[in-house]
Amino acid sequence: MILFQPHLSGVSGDMLLGALLGLGAREELLHRFTGLEAPGVRDVRVQILPHVDGTLPCTSVLATCEETAAHRHPEELRQLLHTAGVHTGASASVLAQAEGTLDILVQAEAEAHSQDVSRVHLHEVGRFDTIFDVLGFFLLLEDLGDPEIQSTPPRTGTGFVQIEHGSIPVPVPAVRAIASRHSVPLQLDGPDQELTTPTGIALLASCAAFTDTPAPAVILHTGYGRGTRPVFGHPNVLPAHLLEETEKGRLLQMETVLDDITGEELSRAISRLSTLAREVACHPGTGKKGRPLWTLRILTTPEDFQALLHLLFSSTPTRGVRYWPVGRLALSRRTRVFQVETPEGSRPIRWKISRRGFHVLSKPESDDLSMPFDPYV
Repeated sequence: MILFQPHLSGVSGDMLLGALLGLGAREELLHRFTGLEAPGVRDVRVQILPHVDGTLPCTSVLATCEETAAHRHPEELRQLLHTAGVHTGASASVLAQAEGTLDILVQAEAEAHSQDVSRVHLHEVGRFDTIFDVLGFFLLLEDLGDPEIQSTPPRTGTGFVQIEHGSIPVPVPAVRAIASRHSVPLQLDGPDQELTTPTGIALLASCAAFTDTPAPAVILHTGYGRGTRPVFGHPNVLPAHLLEETEKGRLLQMETVLDDITGEELSRAISRLSTLAREVACHPGTGKKGRPLWTLRILTTPEDFQALLHLLFSSTPTRGVRYWPVGRLALSRRTRVFQVETPEGSRPIRWKISRRGFHVLSKPESDDLSMPFDPYV
């Protein structure tokens, strides 16, 4: 899991890129943008520089280009994204996530200007560096194994900021629109300047769960993304932590031994217990007088313990149950859905991804692979 901490100095697209590079994502993925040519864009160059801000080692990322378009319509921005996706070799998954973030930005700009989405003119958001930040972010995130993302509430800054249309208050309308539509909590304070940009908050809104009290975890690695504007009083950096979660709550292990239950009764008992238990396992063994027996083990939360105790006594001939608290370490888990082309047609396949530090496990959902093809699903 990755935890971003924009409650300190806010968040922008380039700060997110620098933070992910600090966590070990490959710089080469961003250098793929070099030389990109598209309508209104040429001579793209990428600079990735190490810095020390105060005492913190951090990474700054800057993409420059010759850009002739003063603004773009949403469809032109999407076309630029697809051109950049082909040039960088982005996967279908990365492109889909980047498109989703662009949709968040376009919708926010339309709301901010009280215009229809199809008619809005994108000025600051319509520039190439938006494409670089959005597509680059998901390229780097995929390189790190698509971990679960958490974030603290972004600090917005205060005062006013100068844009093409004039002076507007901070947080700017697009940031407010994204926060409102996507339920992003904001920390509405800070120095007299803009700390959280529309691109930065859109990227977090598209993939992060927000919390001001992160769960206990072990920090495996930390990266700092450097912002371009100085912030009075402290380093202008976005910390990102690669975390390994510790115990996921207290659990109880229940155990009983059965030597006078039929196979049919045991099957029914396991089915009933599985409706509440975290895990139910049954192991064969040998008991008194050489009798075959079954050891039934149940993993549960304290809240479900009494209900499972009742089910166990009502579903089996047991006369007693042993139980004790157990600790548990678990990999962070997420499920993604991919459309896979098969000889019978396209079908959705769930892909389960588990992660511990830099160790990643992934596999398709077995039920989806064995499910008969239905072209109408």
